[in-house]
Amino acid sequence: MNELVALTSFKPADLAQRWDCHERTIQRMAARGEISHFRVGRTIRIPISTVYYHEERKFLEREE
Repeated sequence: MNELVALTSFKPADLAQRWDCHERTIQRMAARGEISHFRVGRTIRIPISTVYYHEERKFLEREE
């Protein structure tokens, strides 16, 4: 796999661990269009910008 892709995106399993949820939850979110993603072969990847956006949004929701 391209090193740039690995540095700028997450595999569903890695993101699930970061967000403390199941890998399938991340896959479903991507399938429903809740998080942007792209494919590398049969594997989906979630851009790091998407991860930061959702984490910031979640943080701001807690402050309200």
